[in-house]
Amino acid sequence: MIRRLALAAALALVVPGTPGAEDLATIDGASAQAWADDMFGKAFEQKRFSGAVISVVKDGTVIFSKGYGYADYPRQTPIDPANSLMRVCSNTKVFVATALMQLVDRGLIASLDDPANRYLKRIQLPAFNGTDVLVRHLTRHRAGFEDSYFNAGTKRRVATPVDAATARRLVPEIVREPGSLSVYSNAALAVQGLMIEDVTGMKLGDYLAENIFRPLGMSRTLLNDGPPPPAGHAQPYILYADGTAKAAEVVAKHPVYAPSGGIYSTAEDMARFVIAHLDAGWTATNPILSPEGFARMHRPAVRNHLALPGLGVQFVVEDINGERVVSHGCGLPGFTSYLAFMPEHGVGMFVSLAAKRETVSGFEKLLRGYFPVPEDKAAVPANSAARFFYGFLREFVGFGEPEVEASFTVDPGRYAGVYRGERRGFTNMLAGLDLLFPDAATLTVAGAEDGALAINERAPFVATDAHVFRRGSHPTNLYVFDSFEDGKAQRVLRSYAQVWTRVGFWDNPRTMNALLGILAIVSLTGFLAPVAAGRRPAVAPWEAWLPAALMVSLLAVWALANMGFADDKNIEHYVNEGGVTRLVFIVILCNLIALLAIAMGVAAARSWRRPWKDAATLVLARRAHYGLLALAALCYIPILFSYKLIGWTVP
Repeated sequence: MIRRLALAAALALVVPGTPGAEDLATIDGASAQAWADDMFGKAFEQKRFSGAVISVVKDGTVIFSKGYGYADYPRQTPIDPANSLMRVCSNTKVFVATALMQLVDRGLIASLDDPANRYLKRIQLPAFNGTDVLVRHLTRHRAGFEDSYFNAGTKRRVATPVDAATARRLVPEIVREPGSLSVYSNAALAVQGLMIEDVTGMKLGDYLAENIFRPLGMSRTLLNDGPPPPAGHAQPYILYADGTAKAAEVVAKHPVYAPSGGIYSTAEDMARFVIAHLDAGWTATNPILSPEGFARMHRPAVRNHLALPGLGVQFVVEDINGERVVSHGCGLPGFTSYLAFMPEHGVGMFVSLAAKRETVSGFEKLLRGYFPVPEDKAAVPANSAARFFYGFLREFVGFGEPEVEASFTVDPGRYAGVYRGERRGFTNMLAGLDLLFPDAATLTVAGAEDGALAINERAPFVATDAHVFRRGSHPTNLYVFDSFEDGKAQRVLRSYAQVWTRVGFWDNPRTMNALLGILAIVSLTGFLAPVAAGRRPAVAPWEAWLPAALMVSLLAVWALANMGFADDKNIEHYVNEGGVTRLVFIVILCNLIALLAIAMGVAAARSWRRPWKDAATLVLARRAHYGLLALAALCYIPILFSYKLIGWTVP
């Protein structure tokens, strides 16, 4: 029987004639191919990906699989759903979760409600305000980890299984109460991988191969936990409007983080995995998990809000047009992948794209602002697998296609403001990356016409329930506001594990980014201070050089964060690959900036202690200028401190 959420009627009004259960019941290879040929064919013609694969299953059988584009674009090597290896990205997480549930089935993990530390040997997770991390918290993004992608990837081989010191170094701090909120966390998967290895005494890749891949006949599937990429993988490309293509570098996951995205597979192997979940895991000779184990994985156990998708054991579970959809997906540079199945109809699908969006450094972005790339030479924005995942759902499940109308009168002022993402660094200098990418780090909410909201300048979002706002029928266009204080929302929730928290002046990356620009303009005039000192200086000669030294330090920090990266990379890639040298110099320079600012403040204060009533106007002007420079310099300190750039904060 199809299960429906209580809020479904409020969130999506089903329009007669839209796709739904009947379409799932009648789907066959021909209808799946007709849809796929149209959607993938158009996207490939538009150069939105270099290669893509899809497989669709029904009632335990692959009814359709096909590749579109090329495994190697310049050589025009056809991509093959049976043999071309695709990086399944975050779908690796549901394999790891399946393995974890196998250990529960076998009694090696007594209960998901046990403390995680009971099954960990190489690391121990600290309690947060007396609350332990439980095993189930790890499977539902509720362990409370800050986000740290430092060294999540690697360009060198690392011995496996990793030693305790390496594991401790790469598992980040816990910054919120475990069990309180689902915030997307790759670190939680890293810990699950360590747990499986500690409990079984096997390397994670070996365990998955022996207990999942081989029993299901997934002969072309493996966990890749270091360079190089496996032979036979599809090569992603950045495609340009003029027809040229540039190969994108594929960086392996570090062994600690391989559980979050290290598996490579084919579309037809992934179909076998989907079938296993649809039919409760029984193969011809061997069950990989008990029916109850699978049921727990597919049953929503937690939600950040009733209007949002839930989480089972790693799987996302949501009601779309009255149909229970169990899914997972995400992406890494060069690949995006999604899998989904509708248990009540025995239908499932997997889609994966080899496609890379162009990455530019901060310096190159600045240059392009003045010297734009001609349209006929520009990179074509790549599609992601999410587009085709939701395209499949729209075609065969339907979104209801409602004309969303406001059913609640709201005061937009209760929601307006800037909210900062909870998936970020809190305790180390990676928090400072929000200053470089303020738009990605924040959510801006403002009032729109007729009591609706504009979210990141997209409007209108209208209230369909108390504090629930929706735009159109697409499942992702839904936001929930909660945690009200003094009549204002303090938090925004979206999907199953996206959370933003209202921020004030100093914690708002957008404001701080703009303020830094203003302060930098003021500080640039510091190069005039030594020249303006002349015969009647406002400060001591050596103090006159402090503003110039501070500005040189600021320029050096900006250069280290924005210049000199390899082609198609920026500082985020550098951090992901475990780069340290730039980070060390950035922190040293930020501490130096703070010391120079303090010295300038002292010098400015001392200059005004000298007689000034009879001083020449030029001398007073020099003192005022130096005072302005000192004030600007001192403003850097709270900004750098707030974003963890003062002290020794290298991860």
